[in-house]
Amino acid sequence: MNAKNVIQVPILLQNLRIIDPEVWQLASRHTLRILHKYKGRDMAMLLDLYDRDILDSEGEPHLLRKTEADFFERIVGILPMHIKHLSKECLIRTLEVTVKRGVGSDRMYRDYLLLKIERNMMKLNIEQFVRMVRALADKQYVEDNVFWNEYVFGYIHNLPGVDPKKVKDSRTFSDAEARKVWDALIYLKLKCPSLDVKDHLNYVEKFMEEENPSTGAAETPISAQSA
Repeated sequence: MNAKNVIQVPILLQNLRIIDPEVWQLASRHTLRILHKYKGRDMAMLLDLYDRDILDSEGEPHLLRKTEADFFERIVGILPMHIKHLSKECLIRTLEVTVKRGVGSDRMYRDYLLLKIERNMMKLNIEQFVRMVRALADKQYVEDNVFWNEYVFGYIHNLPGVDPKKVKDSRTFSDAEARKVWDALIYLKLKCPSLDVKDHLNYVEKFMEEENPSTGAAETPISAQSA
């Protein structure tokens, strides 16, 4: 089979919910054999497919080992040269998988993956932003203060294309968006207590509505009213 055929195999296995580990591991060995023929988008797809769970009829993941640990290490080892070509979604999903699998050098994160995310930070949608924050919380990444303060926390307060020096706090959130960001910040604080998220939590809370138990109507949280 050629490279295109080989990469279609795990897609079919995932879509058909095949839970035979021998079939998956055979496919992964063939993939590694021709790994040099794939581009960044293909590698991001492979990381996703071999990491993703297959759910049973009740929505629970099957206990399935699709491949060996070195599969992810081999891909991540040559991924840096391709990172500049990844889409925003591929970047965030690749971050999630590499953190979960514990692969990738500090240099890969600092000089390639996070640098590319940094440059695209303001283009992320809320869902992608929240997933990024949670992944970095799991990694307990706290070394780069500029990355956090200017880019991650800057995203929360500023809209793309708006000069924060001229217009402060230009970003707004729907109630649902604010709750997702708030939850992610709380998770970040639990995992990385050295990061100061208080001001950002207070800002997000302004957009969160609280349900009135007596009327069922939404009202502004007290903390936001007094902010």
